[in-house]
Amino acid sequence: MTATAVHFLAANAWPILDPALQSGWASVCRVITWGAWAAFAVDYVVRLVLSRGRGRFIRQNLLDLAVAPPAPPRPHAAPAGAP
Repeated sequence: MTATAVHFLAANAWPILDPALQSGWASVCRVITWGAWAAFAVDYVVRLVLSRGRGRFIRQNLLDLAVAPPAPPRPHAAPAGAP
């Protein structure tokens, strides 16, 4: 999951840092971002289903719940005034 997180961060940041990124590479970044999000969500759900006390699992893994966002990623724009 660590490698997935690194790929997620890179694929999410690249189009923001390079607004002139070719559309083919932007599409690759979107696929990686969605794939990583899906992997995080599947990981959390599988661990939740396999846990014996689901309420306790959620309370003890709040950070994991925050990392696996409840909604799919959205495209980001560069901040106003950025080159």
